[in-house]
Amino acid sequence: MLTGPKTNGVSPNILLFIRNSTSASLEEFSTETKKLYRESIDSGNLSILDEEKTTLNGKEILIRNSLGQYNTGSQILNMKYRETVFKVDGTFYTITYANTADNFDNSLSKYNQVLDSLVLPESKSGGCLIATAAFGTELAPQVQLLRETRDNVLFSTGSGTAFMTGFNEFYYVFSPTISDWERQSPLFKETIRYTLTPMLWTLSILQFTDIDSESKLLGYGIGIILLNVGIYFIVPTGIILRLKKFIR
Repeated sequence: MLTGPKTNGVSPNILLFIRNSTSASLEEFSTETKKLYRESIDSGNLSILDEEKTTLNGKEILIRNSLGQYNTGSQILNMKYRETVFKVDGTFYTITYANTADNFDNSLSKYNQVLDSLVLPESKSGGCLIATAAFGTELAPQVQLLRETRDNVLFSTGSGTAFMTGFNEFYYVFSPTISDWERQSPLFKETIRYTLTPMLWTLSILQFTDIDSESKLLGYGIGIILLNVGIYFIVPTGIILRLKKFIR
């Protein structure tokens, strides 16, 4: 905890909370923590002003602003809070700034300096470099779909985890180079974006399935692979053959 000089008897504080959670995303974690605040919210002692999902040093974060009342015994203080939440490998980190509502803005810049100085580690599973470069941001729905499929579906089973471990060793050999090319060439970026779209459509099927066993994952996995083979190879080949026959 970091504590600043007192103003009117109250010190601004910056606190770090670390929590393991089964939540898969920042939104789910936010919903989970709101349940912990439910009693204070219902009693009128706490109100959540707003939430915003953004990025910090390339890492996806959630920012929440709240107002609360704190009874010191001799007086009731109107407090304001700002929470910044990020996730690394299943662990959620919350950095909270607390100060009186009247003095909140006075020390907010110091809190922002603390955040800007953070070097946030990447998840061990790595990022979706090619898709992020193609769609412009980690917050793009297409990138979120890939991440959720990886974290919630593939990593939920032993075979899926083994597959991703092997895939990552291969993927991260070339993906940094491809993503750099995308940033340098708008045409190449658009080509990659259109190329990824059919695959993303097939992966979205997994969001509507209940995969709770190795056999289900294997079955759906084979089906999606075959579907992609058809989209990327069989259909184009058939079109080319028909065009050749038509030309002749």
